[in-house]
Amino acid sequence: MKSIPGINSRSLALIGLLSFAAGCQPSPDAGAKAAAQKAGDSESTSMTVIKPQRRTMHRRVELPGTVQAFQETPLYAKIAGYVKKWHKDIGAEVNEAEVLAELWVPEMVAALQRKESLVKQAAAEIEQARKTFAAAQAAVKSALAQVKEAISTRQSARAEYERYKSRFSRLEGAGTVIDKDALDEARFRRDAAEAGVDIVESKIKSAEALHFESQAKRDKAEADIAAAVAHLEVTRADREETSAMLDYATIRAPFKGVVTRRSIDVGHFVQPAAAGANKGEPIFVIMQTDPVRVFVQVPETDAGLVQTGDPVRIRVQSLAGYAFDDKVKRTASSLDPEARTLLTEIDLPNPQGKLLPRNYVSASITVSKNDVWALPAAAVIKQGENSFCYRVEDSKAVRTPVSVGLRDGPWIEVIQIQIKAGKPGEEAVWKNFTGRETVIENAGAVADGQAVSGTQKP
Repeated sequence: MKSIPGINSRSLALIGLLSFAAGCQPSPDAGAKAAAQKAGDSESTSMTVIKPQRRTMHRRVELPGTVQAFQETPLYAKIAGYVKKWHKDIGAEVNEAEVLAELWVPEMVAALQRKESLVKQAAAEIEQARKTFAAAQAAVKSALAQVKEAISTRQSARAEYERYKSRFSRLEGAGTVIDKDALDEARFRRDAAEAGVDIVESKIKSAEALHFESQAKRDKAEADIAAAVAHLEVTRADREETSAMLDYATIRAPFKGVVTRRSIDVGHFVQPAAAGANKGEPIFVIMQTDPVRVFVQVPETDAGLVQTGDPVRIRVQSLAGYAFDDKVKRTASSLDPEARTLLTEIDLPNPQGKLLPRNYVSASITVSKNDVWALPAAAVIKQGENSFCYRVEDSKAVRTPVSVGLRDGPWIEVIQIQIKAGKPGEEAVWKNFTGRETVIENAGAVADGQAVSGTQKP
């Protein structure tokens, strides 16, 4: 070995000894860990301690979404007919009840005219029945008068009969003193008076029968009026039904919106939509695009945080640089059974029509939890799925599991804390935070069991 100029063998040995000593010195991190391990036998370390605070926590939930028309209605024909004329094409703005197309249905027009005539006929039958009823009422009055007249003659006829009967009895009792001719005449007059009574009684019965018959005719005439009125109502209802069906020959817009589809031309024969899901092709599709709806599917993990009224910022992929601020309008209040997501809707004004149905968007929902317990994020350490903090107990740092919620910048929501059992063998229990817990502010600067002296942070 060649010697190095200026360095002798004794110097080399000293350098080697120093190098060995340097290699055996612990690293600064190892020294900190060793100091933490001996914390129970050393002087306590001064730490800043805090207590949980009541705060309102915020977090942004970023989700994809889709723009949909506020209302979208496919229009089908209700009756069969030929297209007479169409008035609106795709892209046309329409008002509610505005005519989109007209169908030609001649057989239904003829049916409506025939039913109009039947209504007029039924109305005339009512007038005729009313006149018949009026005549029947007059006949009832006439028959009643005849009954009264016949009854009025009954008393005089009976009086006359009693007079002649009495005279005949006197003459008959006189014996031979009275002439036989006079007795026969008295008998004749008595019998004639008795017959007169029978005639009056017959007239009364005849008048009463006529009165009863006229009453029956009057009641029938009254019933005929009711039947005629009912018939008129039936014919009118039949006419209205036909008229309502004929109204379907005019296709109208259900609301103010835009025509997004037209599938008919003049002369096309259209038929009513089939029942069930397979209705065929619609003749028009109308969309209401101001406002529009934004549909967002919120995952189950965040579904409980989203509330009506939460602020939302919508960014549209096809409109670079445009952002729309609004609020959550409504939620389905139930998770989709397959996707396990909560349907959330935001209504956006769209007066200029920049937002198109089926646009892809990105929605940023700011969710909030009011009046919750929170700690500085530095006071909570996360290891895998578990989180913990360091409480100060008997002047020592105690590693304590906690359950956490939202994180809002430098703060994190704390929900429950695990407290060790007071007796050996008992399991630890989870309890809600109360705000009286004393927690070390910087959990990364302390170890479990380390002696600490806390300085309360103002």
